Amino acid sequence: MKISFKFLNERNLFLTQQFTITDFKLRYSQSFLGYFWSLLSPLMMFGVLYFVFSVFMRFGKRPHYQLYLLSGIMLWTFFSEATLGGMNSLLFKSSLLNKVSFSRIIIPISSILTSTITLLINIVVLFVFIFFSKVHLQLTVFMGLLIILELILIALGVSLILSSFFLRFRDIQWIWTVLLQAGFWGTPIVYPIDVVPEKYQILFKVNPMARIIMNFRAAVIYGEKISLNDIGFTWVVISVLLALGLFTFNKTKHNLPEWV
Repeated sequence: MKISFKFLNERNLFLTQQFTITDFKLRYSQSFLGYFWSLLSPLMMFGVLYFVFSVFMRFGKRPHYQLYLLSGIMLWTFFSEATLGGMNSLLFKSSLLNKVSFSRIIIPISSILTSTITLLINIVVLFVFIFFSKVHLQLTVFMGLLIILELILIALGVSLILSSFFLRFRDIQWIWTVLLQAGFWGTPIVYPIDVVPEKYQILFKVNPMARIIMNFRAAVIYGEKISLNDIGFTWVVISVLLALGLFTFNKTKHNLPEWV
């Protein structure tokens, strides 16, 4: 399987930077609250789910459940928005596919980076909540940086795969939307994995997003060490997704203008 990295040059890196900045500005340019929507969306979802699951489902008894829930929502929101945006990125910039000479792969990459800016803003807000919750941060908090990198790379790999075929098969959008909704409830975001029968927990842990969210909480909120097995498994998944994403994109990039 031959994978090309020819897009890693100075010109394409500059275009990636420009696309990222421009997309971030345009995303909120027509809204009254502007950039604040990037904060309000996960916070409003957090408010609803926190009320339901802490009051009626009694998950609120878990230590720092508000941070537990908020962190899960923020990480999943990034994954959902990043992969949907990455999948649609070529369609949104379809006018450039036939007119300008550049590596097409920088379009989904810049889309992921745009979502990453929003993620970093939300992470800052999360740490403000952590500060006021009087959580004593441990050195394991620095593992959170590695976990965020894992999240971004997984989103990139998935986006490259989806964007490779989306222009040809538009139904992928609806299928992926349903899978994201199922994935949200199939990932321990609002509930702890402890409530899942032990014999089924392995099925949840096969999901790399479940490992990322659980590891982030463990390292940042609860000061727990992350096992090397968890890290190794996640990076194997990342390697497979990125390799498959680069391969499929390189195979289909010449057909993209025809599929618009």
